[in-house]
Amino acid sequence: MPWVFVRLLKGIKMIVGLDFDNTLVKSVVSYVKIAAEKTGVKDYPPCHDYWFTDYPEKMREEIFKLFKDPKYMQAMEPLPGAIKRLELWKRDGHKLIIITARDILVKEASLKCINDLFPMIDEVFFVPIGTSKEELFKDLKIDVWIDDSPFDVPTAVRLGIKTYFISNIDTFYNWEVADSKIAPVYDSVANINFI
Repeated sequence: MPWVFVRLLKGIKMIVGLDFDNTLVKSVVSYVKIAAEKTGVKDYPPCHDYWFTDYPEKMREEIFKLFKDPKYMQAMEPLPGAIKRLELWKRDGHKLIIITARDILVKEASLKCINDLFPMIDEVFFVPIGTSKEELFKDLKIDVWIDDSPFDVPTAVRLGIKTYFISNIDTFYNWEVADSKIAPVYDSVANINFI
């Protein structure tokens, strides 16, 4: 039986894939800010990549410590309007899936955070940091992808997935790609309405 037919029998309109950091919760800027304070770095440029190569080595080390800190991963805050938007999509019959890059050390803390903040999420998948999400896009048959990643957004577009790009004052690392008009650019998931 074709997948679309099975999905309709289960009452699922679309499968909506969502990134987590800087898509549903604020994270990268706070990582950088905390690391700068700990290392005494006063002036630092906006980050331009996921490996924070613009920053001094000690600051980078502090950033990656936070990526492996379960307490920090559990303390994420939802971006304004994200919860309401996801609740609306869930009520409308869409399946909601988070695909996020995480160190194995923070998997449990990340799941707890997601379950506490976003109980409407149907499934959560993890990929190692710096790994493409392409295979999961295909395997999960994602219809809609929402992300701030300058790597995964072009991949989703190339696969023919309806894609929305989050780019705002906190996502300096993706401004160059966002300017290329690869996908519709939104400053918040709260403003996306694909229904």
